[in-house]
Amino acid sequence: MITATPFERLFLGGIRDAIGLSASNKLQIKTAINVSMEKNEPRSTGLTYVQIPLPDGEVVASWVRERVLMAIARHIRTGRLLVHCGAGMSRSVAIASLYLHIVGYAEYGEALAAIARVREVDVSPAMQRSVEKYLQNLAREGSNESSHSRKLSG
Repeated sequence: MITATPFERLFLGGIRDAIGLSASNKLQIKTAINVSMEKNEPRSTGLTYVQIPLPDGEVVASWVRERVLMAIARHIRTGRLLVHCGAGMSRSVAIASLYLHIVGYAEYGEALAAIARVREVDVSPAMQRSVEKYLQNLAREGSNESSHSRKLSG
């Protein structure tokens, strides 16, 4: 089931939810960002589809996470978007929480907890390590969230 995050244009779901958009799009989602390895089929003609596959069982390279975050930032400006993975419980949740952290909505853990209040969350240990490593690199590089926030928001 597609659920909203605390951010009004950002929704989460699984591959079945994304596929279901071809039959019904009551939430008026404009973009589906797929972070799973599976492809979205069938596709709705009115949606933009972006696929940036993230492995769930291994640490994800920083440049790949950055690419997903930039895709979210670019497409969220045009309307509602769905970030989804296979089950909608690990990769999509971790990436959405990281996005909310970087744009200054909430700390990563707070964003994750807010999402867990509305949907099942089960971030894999590897995905959790990926996010933690990314946040540590930001701190180590002297990059703060406000500089990343400016980069992602415009």
